[in-house]
Amino acid sequence: MWTRRLSGDYHRPCRSRSLRFGVLLLTRAFAIRFGPMSAVAWATLVAYAGLLFGVNLDGAHALTDHEILVGGVARQMAADGTWGMLLIGDRPWLEKPPLPHWLAAASGSLFGFSEWSVRLPSALAGVGTVLIIAGLAARCFGPTIGLLTGLIQASAFYMLRYARLAEADMLLCLLVTAALATFFLLSDDAEMADRRERRLSLAFWVLLGLCNLAKGPLLGAGIVVSAGLAWTMCRWSTTGLRRLWNPAGIAAMLAIWLAWPAIVWAGGYGGALADAWGAHILGRVSGEFSTTAKPFWHYATTIPLQTLPWVLFLPLGLWAGFRRVGRDRQAPAWFFLAWTVVPVVLLSIPEDKHHHYIIHALPGLSPFMALGLAQLGAWYQAMPGDGRTRLGGASLTGAGLAAIGGGAAGFVWPDLSGHIWWPTGIVAAALVAIGLQLRRRRVAGMAATVFLAVLAIGVVLRSPLVPRFDPSGPDRDFLENLGALVPADAPLIASGGTDIARFVFYVDRPMARLWSVTDVDAAVPNETVFFVLIRAREEPALREFGSVLRLSQSERARFERTPRDRFTLYRIDPAGRP
Repeated sequence: MWTRRLSGDYHRPCRSRSLRFGVLLLTRAFAIRFGPMSAVAWATLVAYAGLLFGVNLDGAHALTDHEILVGGVARQMAADGTWGMLLIGDRPWLEKPPLPHWLAAASGSLFGFSEWSVRLPSALAGVGTVLIIAGLAARCFGPTIGLLTGLIQASAFYMLRYARLAEADMLLCLLVTAALATFFLLSDDAEMADRRERRLSLAFWVLLGLCNLAKGPLLGAGIVVSAGLAWTMCRWSTTGLRRLWNPAGIAAMLAIWLAWPAIVWAGGYGGALADAWGAHILGRVSGEFSTTAKPFWHYATTIPLQTLPWVLFLPLGLWAGFRRVGRDRQAPAWFFLAWTVVPVVLLSIPEDKHHHYIIHALPGLSPFMALGLAQLGAWYQAMPGDGRTRLGGASLTGAGLAAIGGGAAGFVWPDLSGHIWWPTGIVAAALVAIGLQLRRRRVAGMAATVFLAVLAIGVVLRSPLVPRFDPSGPDRDFLENLGALVPADAPLIASGGTDIARFVFYVDRPMARLWSVTDVDAAVPNETVFFVLIRAREEPALREFGSVLRLSQSERARFERTPRDRFTLYRIDPAGRP
């Protein structure tokens, strides 16, 4: 086990006491030793990530179209007790496995269903990802780089986005990070006790199984396996692979993989599940299912955007990480590079590409960005006094220019003034603080200022201080106020395919849930006046069941092309049947 100084020199193995850091979702039997980092550093990372991911978690915007397929399905699951089957209305929904829905349903059952409760598992997964990558970086490069890695991981753009969404991506990112960290420990520790080896190998197989249960087969497991094999080939050592032999762990992985498909198969939907997964996997590889076809080099353009603002330090970090490695293929830098490069290359082969497919491979870049930031600090400390004076002047000048430019932009685009003036003011204040610290060589103070500025911008932009345009807001407002328009004893029917998931989540009253509008007539007693919640474009189909009266309609639908796309409440009187 090697640790590393900021200068990049290797020294003797670390003998200091390390912290026990349990991998999230596993029992205490799978505890892993990471370190060395102080308790203050761990607390700082938890607080920093918690604020970035948790502030105004339910007030930023309504559930998106992807989120509602987790939140709405989870609420129906909890209400009906159908924990083994994912349903939207009266039909199974088999495009994704159930782990995110189970966690959202458990959180909603515990705290009450809200946007906050169904997003909470993703926020916690984001915090877990930050802690694991920070602990691994601390083990490989020392506690300072570990802390910087955690702060960078927490404040990267893709984390700020996906750790606040009720989707499967951040959960899968946590599981991939934990699985690769476990494999690194199995490969790197030359003197590992048999008992710890069994625990770690069992943890690896369980995590690999959970990857498939989080976001479908092959994606998470493929990233883990490809990165692990690349690391093994790079270091010309099969130690990690040999230590993975654990029949109990392999059996646990297979049980996790097969349990839910077996439940679906027993329910009579095995063929539908095979068709759905075949379309999503084989169809994407062949290009037949391609909805976002992009060129081979597409991810090379998205990675810099997703790792903002810290990507600026990546080239310097790669140089700092490899400059003293030489021919030592055992160096941890090769592991982190393999973590990102190999999966991204493999995911670039299919035509169907989306930026969230690769976020699980991006934590491997955080230690390099931390090394780049630390190297910049080391160069600054070696700088003569007149150089620091010039940098201080440049920083103060930049503060003035930022204030002027931000103020002018806010007046030019008044609708975006809140999104411009707050970040501009924070950046200007940070530049002033950095300029005052430059002469005194306060490297830690400058780094703290930068991270606090990023934290302030992230919190303010998510807070009620900055107005946000929410394309799903009118739909949410319409659905939440729907109960007052329908008598408590009147039948209410929700129909419209996947739209039912949004109806279930936001309409707080019992209702029949029918995938197809053609089944409406069979859902209510004869000659009973009933109400239907559906998109306006289905109004002609409702006239077959009686006279139709439009009661209310959403002011605007997300991505609407015409007003016929809006959610609408109708009153149907069978006495007026044609």
